[in-house]
Amino acid sequence: MTTGPLGRDHPLALLRSRLRHALDSHGGLVLITGEAGIGKTTLVTEAVAEARRQGAPVLAGACWESDNAPGHWPWVQVLRGLRRVAGPERWAEALEAAGPGPELLLDGAGGTGRGTGGPPVDEFALHDSVTTALVTVSRHHPLVVVLEDLHRADPDSLRLLEFAARHTWFERVLLIGTYRDVEAELPDHPLHPPLTALPAAAGTTITLGGLEPADTGALIARVHGWAPAPGVVAEVHRRTGGNPFFIEETARLWRAGAPPGAIAPGVREAIRRRLGLLPPEVADLLGRAAVVGREFRPVLLAVVCGRSVEEVERLLSRAEAARLVTSGASPAEALPARTGDPDPAPRAFTHDLVRETLYDALPGTERLALHAAVVRALREEEDEGREGREGGGRSTAGGTADGLTRAAEIAEHAHRAGEALDPETVVELFAAAALDARLRFAAREAVEHHRRAHRTAVSGGLPIERRVRAALALGGELLHAGETAEGWRVLADAEGLARRVADPAPAVRTALMVYGARELPGGEVLRPRALRAADRRLGSAAEGPAPSDDGPAGGSGTPPGDGPGEPDGGPDDGFDEAPMTPAEEEAVVLRLTDALARHAHGREDEEGLTFALWARHQAIWGPGTARERLRLTGELREVAARRGMRLLEFYATSLRWVALLELDDPHYAEQFREQLAVVAPAATPETSFNSLMDRCLIDGLQGRFAEAEEALRRAEPLLAGPGRNHPFGAGIMHHLRWSLALLRERELPGPPSDFPDDSPLTGSLSPLARLREGLAALEHHDLVGARRELAATVGPLPRLLLPIRLRLEAEVAIREGDAAAVGRCVGELEPYAGQWLVGVFGCDIGGPVDLLLSRLRRAAGDVEEAVRAARSACRSAERMGSPPWLLRARAALAEALLARNAAGDRETARELLGRVAREAAGAGLERTAERARRLRAGPAAPVRTGAAIASGVVPGPGTPVGAEEIPGNGATDPTAGDAPPTPVNEFRREGPVWRLGWAGRVVHLPDAKGLADLHRLLGAPGRDVPAVHLLAPGADPEIVAAHRMGGDPVLDEEAKLRYRRRLTELDEEIDRAALRGAERRAGELERERTALLAELRNAAGLAGRDRRLGDATERARKTVTARIRDTLRKLDDRHPELAAHLRASVSTGTDCRYLPERETAWRL
Repeated sequence: MTTGPLGRDHPLALLRSRLRHALDSHGGLVLITGEAGIGKTTLVTEAVAEARRQGAPVLAGACWESDNAPGHWPWVQVLRGLRRVAGPERWAEALEAAGPGPELLLDGAGGTGRGTGGPPVDEFALHDSVTTALVTVSRHHPLVVVLEDLHRADPDSLRLLEFAARHTWFERVLLIGTYRDVEAELPDHPLHPPLTALPAAAGTTITLGGLEPADTGALIARVHGWAPAPGVVAEVHRRTGGNPFFIEETARLWRAGAPPGAIAPGVREAIRRRLGLLPPEVADLLGRAAVVGREFRPVLLAVVCGRSVEEVERLLSRAEAARLVTSGASPAEALPARTGDPDPAPRAFTHDLVRETLYDALPGTERLALHAAVVRALREEEDEGREGREGGGRSTAGGTADGLTRAAEIAEHAHRAGEALDPETVVELFAAAALDARLRFAAREAVEHHRRAHRTAVSGGLPIERRVRAALALGGELLHAGETAEGWRVLADAEGLARRVADPAPAVRTALMVYGARELPGGEVLRPRALRAADRRLGSAAEGPAPSDDGPAGGSGTPPGDGPGEPDGGPDDGFDEAPMTPAEEEAVVLRLTDALARHAHGREDEEGLTFALWARHQAIWGPGTARERLRLTGELREVAARRGMRLLEFYATSLRWVALLELDDPHYAEQFREQLAVVAPAATPETSFNSLMDRCLIDGLQGRFAEAEEALRRAEPLLAGPGRNHPFGAGIMHHLRWSLALLRERELPGPPSDFPDDSPLTGSLSPLARLREGLAALEHHDLVGARRELAATVGPLPRLLLPIRLRLEAEVAIREGDAAAVGRCVGELEPYAGQWLVGVFGCDIGGPVDLLLSRLRRAAGDVEEAVRAARSACRSAERMGSPPWLLRARAALAEALLARNAAGDRETARELLGRVAREAAGAGLERTAERARRLRAGPAAPVRTGAAIASGVVPGPGTPVGAEEIPGNGATDPTAGDAPPTPVNEFRREGPVWRLGWAGRVVHLPDAKGLADLHRLLGAPGRDVPAVHLLAPGADPEIVAAHRMGGDPVLDEEAKLRYRRRLTELDEEIDRAALRGAERRAGELERERTALLAELRNAAGLAGRDRRLGDATERARKTVTARIRDTLRKLDDRHPELAAHLRASVSTGTDCRYLPERETAWRL
């Protein structure tokens, strides 16, 4: 275990090296300097112990700051020690060589120092005599002479030390002196000249600074016996500057229960002593600097003090000489000087205890006034700096990135200024600081700023409308930070307060704020109440003149905490909490946003107009609203430009490119470039994060997958860091990573281990997560799982998720072969033809609507419309510059052409599929490439097919997505127009018999199940057909899917894994919900768990024995294989050539296949 001085390895090594030289050959002077408590004595003590272990006597002398101390007092102590260690004989020898000097000092008659009463002696003779005595004794054994606190010495003692140092260099005498350079180097210190001359005579000067943070923690643990947390270590280090004495005292106080700001008496006295050495005008300036902060700029301090910058610089130079402040604070602190000249270097207090001691010494009223002066100075700097850069005014409330770089600092000073500032101004500054915190992903800090704004609005007696706004801002921030229970309480208080005013605007604002958080649980009662109340208020306001801003209760000072349940005679005391349908709510919201926008226009209230436009944009988000959203974002950009609100302009531009993409407008890329340009001069963590998310989306859309991954990688660190917490950031990042993997046809990532499960929009229990699970199930050919996840999202769903549910619903309908479901999906998607599926405010891009419509039309048998929609999707993807979606659209077009089978369709389709296969393989889209290759390898002369749904064909787990109805699958119409000539080979049923033709020979066989199985296989050459499909070709799709479970080995393992994982998740989630007291949520989870267990019980065998999910598939394999073999045995007698061909071309098993050596045409 290390017991030496912490963090002093290098200084101790230097001192030991000089000690070794003194023991072996020669000595010299070593000076150890540093502030009080820095560890000079501790370091010397280590050297003294080492010297004594080596047998070297140590002679010590301490200086004493008193007028009664005799001259040469430290040397008197050294000579006493020399006489003691030398002994009578060697002392006599030393006196004989040195003369009377040592005896004169010991008798108190040496020199003219303080307290001496003897006659003065010749200085040179005295110095030479004392030095000679030391040298004489050192010839018998080395000597170590330690003189402590030289800043308290008399000048004669310092001159003697300098003389001895210069004349004992080649002797075995090591001189060690310690002093506080931070005091002695002050120009007006009485010992300034001799002390500053000493280093020239010293061979080594060791200056001690503060300990590093790691050593700070180790010192606390060593002295006080407890291992401090990293946050405690950081705070102690910040306040003490690493001074070991200050560290020990501060930690001792905190451990004893003292408040964090407490200063130990010993520390306070040491700091006051140092401050007492300063001229009064310097101390006064530092007191004002202590109000500005630990780091401060001379220009700002000059404004606060009413002095010139030059005068402030002159005084600060004295403080720097005293080591109370240092030059070169954080570069982030440097704003342009008010005059436009370069700002002098920023300064910082050496440690916070100095600043706190100065701050505590100021009278209370002076402190308040100084904080108010700092606020005014900082705001003036902001205004002048912005005018120079933009020629615009302040935008504190809405915020340019420039204006918010110092918002938190200004708000803190405003908070400390108390009543010295106008409450309206203070509320405005807190709001700006909250927005600044949001930009830095510091959600909890933002909440605290809004709390202060809310308290100030109430205690300052601001008008009710202003108090409502403060409450709405606090409630909204609480909801954003995940503190939903408190957030809804604050919003409910705001709703009750808004009822007290005749002006409907506060009630409308409240209703729109509540509606905007409709996806979050807890507002189910408040929402209809607020919407109805605001709607009624608008109606009554239209009948009479507009009231004053304050209303009948303006400025009453009644806090919102009085609650909405007890309105004091406001204009509307009714409480209608009956639920409203989503359509009713939306209709009210549209009326409210229209009215609020008109209200804002009439009063030229651009803040109110911004609120109204934004609320309407968020309320209507969903499919079919892109054109109106484009108009709204355009108007928001205009308002943002007028108000100098760069952040609003950034978001409006971002949402504008999303609307353009949804509208199939290629100008979306230009809008994205404009978005980046808006914040390029002053990016923040939030704008950088959102820009990277948008870049990931666009790079992925345009096929630049590596760049998209890089954008995600660069965004991740922006969510980390001290004080940063973004409730939705991690969820959005996971969704983008998942969507990119889906687009790239890669393994889909699961949520991180620490992923929240209760985030309403992005958590693992959210509807978005269920929709993702459904699409993932389809990727694993798990139709049952996809159907389950789709069913879990039935009912009211956030509009921003509708595009994803439409996509999942369509995919499930296509795979199930459900004609009714396909028809419903066509009806739901048809209004959006020619657009793109875009959800989650642009964070989910599901491709052209026409691509999905083409596949749905083909599944319904409408091949002409399928071809038309596919061609439209190809044009759209090419126009929008999206290679991944263009490849999918071309593959869909090829499938539609094959299904239509008109003249030239097959050749065009094969050409398209070849191109798709090549380009998809080059882009790494292996599934698309493989699908194209398999489709291209279809039969040589396909016949026109009817609808797959009409024929009863149900796609199996091995069916490529979008390739469910290829030519030759299912029932056919041999007389269809444009069909090729009837082939020689036949395999078709004619009533109760089958007509089989091969090699020019035709036979007839009675109906048999094996013949029907072979007919199905011949109709799908080269394709795997699951045995369960052959076993029950006309069965209900759910029955078929149930029989299929586990037949495919991938599905077997995947299904079991998903069941186990989900049951484990449910157990954990039920426990968490129970701990939180969320009984309703726990009940929902318990019902899902019961349903899953019921499914597993249904899969169990008799007497509770385990039954593999593949048992039904195994029975189907055996049955179908036996049926086909029996048919082939009968054919051996009737048509051996056909039997031989079928034996060579047909394989049976879990999946069955007809794969002839060469393409063979059949009339089926």
